[in-house]
Amino acid sequence: MPLMLLPFTTLVPAPSLAEAVEYSEAHAGLAVSIWHDGKPVLSRSRAGVDPAAKHLMASGSKSFAGVVAAAAVDDGLIAWDERVSETLEEWKADVRKAKITVRHLLTLTSGLRPNAPMGTVAAGRAIPWPVSVDAPANDEPGSRFTYGPTAYGVFGAFLDRKVRAKGMAGYEAYMNQRVLEPLGITIRWQKAEDGSLHLPGGGSISADDWVKFGVMMLGEGESGGKRILRAERVRELTTGTEANPAYGITWWLNRPVPEAIQRSVRNFQGDIGAMVNADSIPRDLYMAAGAGKQRLYVIPSRRLVIARLARLGGGREFSDAEFLKRVFAGVGQ
Repeated sequence: MPLMLLPFTTLVPAPSLAEAVEYSEAHAGLAVSIWHDGKPVLSRSRAGVDPAAKHLMASGSKSFAGVVAAAAVDDGLIAWDERVSETLEEWKADVRKAKITVRHLLTLTSGLRPNAPMGTVAAGRAIPWPVSVDAPANDEPGSRFTYGPTAYGVFGAFLDRKVRAKGMAGYEAYMNQRVLEPLGITIRWQKAEDGSLHLPGGGSISADDWVKFGVMMLGEGESGGKRILRAERVRELTTGTEANPAYGITWWLNRPVPEAIQRSVRNFQGDIGAMVNADSIPRDLYMAAGAGKQRLYVIPSRRLVIARLARLGGGREFSDAEFLKRVFAGVGQ
C-alpha cells in the first residue's frame, strides 16, 4: 500500500512521545515531525516557533541531490557509472578526473579535494559550481571516502548541463518539477553569486516537509499514490561502499564499519561513530544528517520517519540513541 500524504496540523503527542520532544528542545531543538505506520503522529514546534518556518538542514541538504540523481537515472538522463567527463569535457585531459563517475561523486569517493581552496569563498557560504569543477583530484576514484562539499558542486554543474542539453531550464527547475512539487514540499536554497545552489548544505525546510521526503523513501519511492522513484533506486541510494559501508549515495547508513575506516574518517569520531556503535539503534536505519544535529531518520523495521530541526551551534550533547529511545517508547512496536 502506498503511504498517503495527509494534511499536517500541530498534533498533540502521546505522553511518552512528549518526552522525545522535551529531550529535543532541551538540546536546542526547534521542531520535530514523526510518521509511524504510514500516518502522521506528531508535529511539534518549540513555543514561539512557526510550525511552517523553514530551518537550515545544513548537510542534511545533501540527500536531496541523491534523490534528484536517482530521478535522473529513472528518466534516462544519466547513469550511476557514467563518467562525468563525458559531460564536463574539460576533465578529459586529467587522468584521475577523467575516470570519476556519478556514483563516485555522490558516495564521496571521487578523490577530488573535498573543500574549496582557502580564500575562494567565506566559510559556510555557497560555492560557485565552477569552483568545484576546477578542484584537483587528490586520490584515485573509488579508493577513499572523503567528506566535503566539492563533489556536490560538481554534480550540480554536471546535471545542470545534462538537463539544459535536453531543453530544460536547469538543475533547480528539474528538481522542483521532478521531486519537490510531486511531494508538495518547498525548499529555500542559499545561492552563490552566480546562482549556483548550495547543494551540500544550504537548504532550509520545515520539519513537516522534510518528513514527507522521508516518507517517500520509506515507501520505496512511492508516496501519496505517486511514484517518484523506482524501488530499486531507493535500494541503490541506501547501499554503502567498500570505502565507507556507512555512507550510501548521499545518505548515512547505520551499518557496521571496520575499525580502520572508523579511525581514518573524521565523521566517525563524533555522532556518526556513536550511532554505528550503538546496539540500541536498528541496523536498517538510514538518515540525512547536518550540523546542529539536524536529522531525518528513516527506519523501515520500525515503520518510522522522523524529522528533527534544531538551532545551529546548539545541542552539542544531543544523542541520536537517547532521542530515538524516547521515540520508540512513544510509538511502540
